[in-house]
Amino acid sequence: MSKIYEGQTLQIDVVMERNITGAGTTQIKYRKPGGSTGAWTATVTDATIGWLTYKLAAASNDENSVWHVWGYVVLSGGEVLIGQMLDLLITEEGY
Repeated sequence: MSKIYEGQTLQIDVVMERNITGAGTTQIKYRKPGGSTGAWTATVTDATIGWLTYKLAAASNDENSVWHVWGYVVLSGGEVLIGQMLDLLITEEGY
C-alpha cells in the first residue's frame, strides 16, 4: 500500500498486464474513503503492457484514509478490461 499525504499532487499508475493498443476508453476508476466514486481519463504510458497514468491535482486529493483505484479499458472491439484494485493510503500531513 502506498502512503501519500492529503493535498499533495499525486501520479497514479496502473498496469493492466495486457496489450491495450487502439483502446477506445482508458480510465482509472476510484472509490474515495467517504464512498463517492468516479473515473479519470487516463494517459496510456505503454500500450503493450497496458500501463495507464493519471496526475491527480492537489485540490482533488481531498480525503484521508484508503482510496481504491483500478484500471478500466474498453478495447476497439468492445471488450471491457477491469484491472486489479489497488489501495492508496492518504494521510494527514505529519502522520
